[in-house]
Amino acid sequence: MLSYPKFIFIFYLSATIVLAAVPPYGRLSVNNGKLLRGGSLWFSQWLTEFYSPNVVRAVKCTFNSNVIRAAIGPEANGYFDNLDQAVNAATVIGNAAIDNGIYFVVDLHYGFQDCDNQDEFNKFTSKAVEFFTRILNKYNGSPNLLLELWNEPQCTWDKISEYHSKVLKAIRNIDSNVVCILGTPNASSGPSSEVVSNPLRVSNTLYTMHWYAVKDQAHINSQYHLIDNAIKNNIGVFVSEYGDADVTPGATVNIAATTKILHFLDVRKISYMKWSFCNRDEVWSVIKHECGASQINQPECLSPSGIAFLRRFKNLKNGVSC
Repeated sequence: MLSYPKFIFIFYLSATIVLAAVPPYGRLSVNNGKLLRGGSLWFSQWLTEFYSPNVVRAVKCTFNSNVIRAAIGPEANGYFDNLDQAVNAATVIGNAAIDNGIYFVVDLHYGFQDCDNQDEFNKFTSKAVEFFTRILNKYNGSPNLLLELWNEPQCTWDKISEYHSKVLKAIRNIDSNVVCILGTPNASSGPSSEVVSNPLRVSNTLYTMHWYAVKDQAHINSQYHLIDNAIKNNIGVFVSEYGDADVTPGATVNIAATTKILHFLDVRKISYMKWSFCNRDEVWSVIKHECGASQINQPECLSPSGIAFLRRFKNLKNGVSC
């Protein structure tokens, strides 16, 4: 029987296999200890040039990060339409992360909303099981791998937990230890009271929070509270996306707010990943729109967000070196 996690973060557990360079803290388990800090790629079916070994190397060596997230999208020739291509995108990142000795998160990057249509919900769940089964058939036992089961759910916790339970069952039939990050209500705003009062009692699970430096201080304060309440109740949290600006059009990088948020996470040993390593014309992109993936390590191509990210990360103790 799988046991409920007693602690909340990520620590070293000896790896069952070693595929290549061992990541900084070996295989991971949910417990008190080490931080994963890095960044996310954009949707896998778009900006595909960023799904490359060169970008993974830059994430480690230029940006001093120990984790990268592959955001595997479902639509527009994503895994709904072209499962082989989606798995290949994840594999490119996974293999490069293993070669470079860092962690990688395979994220099912979807905000499914048709929660009341059981037939569609079942199809979505089946597709997710198929996808993660394919991933684990490649990486079962890898010390580098984490799975993010549902990026930004738009359903009630009852429905979300139904999905997580079914997908986790399939995952645990293949790999009983891989760390799984579970999406939370309201587009992964964090472990709400419903989550805390009715968590999934499955080992090696963390709950997602997406945190952006919005101007609404009440919202920021509520997320501080959600994390502290989760810690109080032995619920693990992973910030699989943070953004250094508001989500409103025309927003600019807010270094002061972001610094405060990340300090809060560091003190509480909450792992986090920045959105995003790409050149999309949006404020959170690490490099400028006119630069390409091959230029990700060139200082003149860094956006304001990329400059702020590099300045913060370059001196962190993330267990990596090049």
